[in-house]
Amino acid sequence: MIELKSVEGKFELERAAYNAVEKELQERLYILLNECAQKELSCLILLEGWAASGKGDALKTMTARLDPRKFIVYTDEAGKNEFPFLHPYWISLPYHGKTQFLIGSWYHRAVDRRAKEKDSSEEFDENIQSILNFERLLSDESYIILKFFMHISKDVQKDRMKKARKDGLSWVIAKADAKQNDEYRNYRRIFEHILNRTDASASPWNIIPAQNKYYGKFKIMETTVKFLEARLGVDSQKSLEELKRVEEMA
Repeated sequence: MIELKSVEGKFELERAAYNAVEKELQERLYILLNECAQKELSCLILLEGWAASGKGDALKTMTARLDPRKFIVYTDEAGKNEFPFLHPYWISLPYHGKTQFLIGSWYHRAVDRRAKEKDSSEEFDENIQSILNFERLLSDESYIILKFFMHISKDVQKDRMKKARKDGLSWVIAKADAKQNDEYRNYRRIFEHILNRTDASASPWNIIPAQNKYYGKFKIMETTVKFLEARLGVDSQKSLEELKRVEEMA
C-alpha cells in the first residue's frame, strides 16, 4: 500500500555527487530512447506530484541530451472540459517510436476535478477505471509507460513557494498551487487513493522522495534507465563505453 508520508525521511544527495553522474545518466537515457525509436516503441513518461516538487526541473534534466525530433512534451489544461475525460490524451499520443513527457497527465486532471469537487466520488472512481483501461490498452499497443510521483511534505512545499515569492518568481505559483498547500491533507488523501488504485503491474508507480532536489532528479533518471534496460534488453553502460572507445580511436 502506498503511503506518501513513508517517503518523507532523509533521502539526501549532495550537489557535487549528483553533478558527477548527471551527464552519464543523460547519455544512457539518450541511447535507450534511441533504441525505443529503432524498435518503434513509444515511451510515455508521466511526471506527477505536488506543486513545487520539481517536475519542471526533472523534465529539463531528462530532455537536455535528447534529440528534439524524437520527443514531445504535453501539459494538461485541467480547466477545459469540452470533451470526454481522456480525449485530450488520445489526440496527443505520439506515433510509435517517439517519446512523450507528460507534466499534467490524466492523473492531474482526475485529481484536480475531484479536489475542486467538480466530480463526485463516484465520478472520480469512474475516471480511475477509465485510466486503468486506457493504460492497459496502451501497454498492449507498444507503449511503454513510466509513472513518477514526486512527493514533498507540506512544510517543504510551503518553504519552496515562499522562496519563489521572495526571489520575485510569484508568477510561477498558480492559485491552484497555493490552494494545494492550504488543503494539503485533503490532496494527500486524494493522491493516495488514486495512486493505490492505479498501481498496476503493467504500469506501476515510482514514488520519488523529492525533498532533496538532487536526489529526486537522480532517482528519476536512474529508475528510468534501469527500467528501459530491462524492458529492451540493452546494457546502456556498455553501449556508452563502446561509443567512447570509438570516439577516442577517431
